[in-house]
Amino acid sequence: VFVEPGKTLFHIIDAQYGDVFMGTSGQINRELKFLSAIKFPGYEELTRKIGSVSSTQYKDFLLSNKNKLLDSLNTINKEFTISERAVQLKTVAIENNCTQTLLSYNMDFENHVRDKYNLMSYKDSLPEKAEKPEDYYDFLSNNIIGNPVYLMSASSYFLFNRLFFLNEARGANLSYGLC
Repeated sequence: VFVEPGKTLFHIIDAQYGDVFMGTSGQINRELKFLSAIKFPGYEELTRKIGSVSSTQYKDFLLSNKNKLLDSLNTINKEFTISERAVQLKTVAIENNCTQTLLSYNMDFENHVRDKYNLMSYKDSLPEKAEKPEDYYDFLSNNIIGNPVYLMSASSYFLFNRLFFLNEARGANLSYGLC
């Protein structure tokens, strides 16, 4: 549900009719609900296979899916009347989701290793480490991170959480091994 300061929104959840949105923010919520069918495919499968794919393959898969989702959004935008704002918000959600998932590589790989070796404590040292090429983070840019529009997405919390815990952004002495 998307809410805006100074605008009204009534959200009725009905078992028979589903979500009903009314008020000044009703239309954008109806549009965002319509666009919710555009979802990031294959992430669960990719995390299950993370031990058998390289970080480059992981990245390529996610960026390729992001581009497919943006193409789907553009196609829907041409076929249906959807506000610029709804398209902007869905674009931001797609970008944020992809970026935060790419930033989750270390965490996903470490979780895979912990499961593989049945390591219960985070104090246990890992027998395998995530390896990434130097250009792995080239998808990060000020267009995303420095753009306040990206804060409007529900997934912005996860994006900034992943950035906060990113070892490569912390420096060698502050590594907590959480991501």
